Amino acid sequence: METLGLAASTSQSATPTAPIRRWSLEWFCLCLGVVAYAVSFFLPAVFLPGSGENFLSGFECAIECIAMVLFLPCGLINPLAVAYLYCRWRNLVPRASRSLAIATLALVPLTWLVIAGFDMKARIGHVLWVAGLLLMLGPEALLGRRSARSSG
Repeated sequence: METLGLAASTSQSATPTAPIRRWSLEWFCLCLGVVAYAVSFFLPAVFLPGSGENFLSGFECAIECIAMVLFLPCGLINPLAVAYLYCRWRNLVPRASRSLAIATLALVPLTWLVIAGFDMKARIGHVLWVAGLLLMLGPEALLGRRSARSSG
């Protein structure tokens, strides 16, 4: 009888295992992305043209872009990413979180135009920053949040 009860309980719980695994993968990507994103601010992000060993760290790039946000819309990426993380952490409106994720990722190619336009060379900090953003925001931007679909 216990075996039947166990079999019955496993067959009933077998249905939601796929969403649970997906949810775990989403959180793994989010956490890994946050770590990569945070570490990228301390690494060399770009080498400046015509200077031997001069580079800007990720933090210095962020400050420069925010200071020139009127001229470089890519300066909005970090504030939007932080706003996304806040919405995600507080479990605020899933539609707003998804919109923030999409808007943030849509601005990333502008950073490549800025790097190319100023003859800079991207380095590990920039690559890690983009990878962190993709890990943090990609699943929600592409698929939406699982809890939003299951509850509504």
